[in-house]
Amino acid sequence: MTGDLEGARLIAVLDTNALIRVALAKTRLARALRVAWEEPVFLLLTSEAILDELGRVLRYPRIAGRYGLTEAAIQEFENSVRGASVVVPGLYAVRKIEADPSDDKFLACALDQFSERLGL
Repeated sequence: MTGDLEGARLIAVLDTNALIRVALAKTRLARALRVAWEEPVFLLLTSEAILDELGRVLRYPRIAGRYGLTEAAIQEFENSVRGASVVVPGLYAVRKIEADPSDDKFLACALDQFSERLGL
């Protein structure tokens, strides 16, 4: 599925920690979040930078090993996120989050989509 911005009520960019929790589906909230983007209750925005980080973190031995994630399961989840999302073109670089610069990619993702909609 490719997301439709025009019909979406809510638009969200989820950080890697939230996406990892959804991948592991260990809590009711994580499972509900996945159902919400698959139905879609909200439109999920992502970028190649976010998807790259997601794949890298899911493959960390302490995560993959602890939760028994196979390469096939990781790829399936990555494809699920990609298929349920609008993957923004990644036109912006943001340097705003001093406490954790690696989080700039999430702000850039939102800016990328909304600047296009607002004609910026």
